[in-house]
Amino acid sequence: MTTPCCTARCSVSTCVCSQQTSTVWPTSSVWLVTPHTLLTREAPAQNGRRHSQCPAKAGNLTLNYGMKEKKLARDLGISVGEATDLMQAYMDRYPAVKGFFDEAVEETRDTGYSFTILGRRRFLGDIVAEDEMTRWGAERRACNTPIQGSAADVVKMAMLRCYYEGDLEKRFGCKMLLQVHDELMFECPQETVEEAQPIIKEMMEHSLPTDLDVPLTISMGVGKSWAETH
Repeated sequence: MTTPCCTARCSVSTCVCSQQTSTVWPTSSVWLVTPHTLLTREAPAQNGRRHSQCPAKAGNLTLNYGMKEKKLARDLGISVGEATDLMQAYMDRYPAVKGFFDEAVEETRDTGYSFTILGRRRFLGDIVAEDEMTRWGAERRACNTPIQGSAADVVKMAMLRCYYEGDLEKRFGCKMLLQVHDELMFECPQETVEEAQPIIKEMMEHSLPTDLDVPLTISMGVGKSWAETH
């Protein structure tokens, strides 16, 4: 037996795992080159070293979850002033990002809802609250819902395609076992892993009715356990 695994995010990833031989694990990120490039190159040094410890993750979480300067400063071990400068540099480098956030907040103020790429909606009545902290929380969710919610759309559609269109279990004895955030894990007989992988990859990279402008690329790994697929 082989256990394949798959990973999908707002960038999709795919994995295939194998019990006897290998497991498959995909990882990819639509935003990989943005905060990574900015933060690793421009983060101030501390103790002679640059803050290259997962800067892409820290930058994305700070911005996409609506976190503030203090959170980024703690994550990177820098001062609040330096974190503020990094966040401003990010917005200066990528002005469309700020435009996206401003538009997300404005749309939610107008409609009361925040929408995912497939039209699922989340009611955010606090977007017009008088209390500043309550209103800010709703604004943060208004910015994050199109990102996190759309990532969920991608994974859910990938699961449906793999199950119904791919017919993996009947064709390859390949069972979808688990979803872990943006990842899918499959268990597959060792003999059919190589045949199943390209099918899973295609289904995950093109899970939505229409492809996005930014490709959803997949990387895959095979192993006897989930851990081996990384």
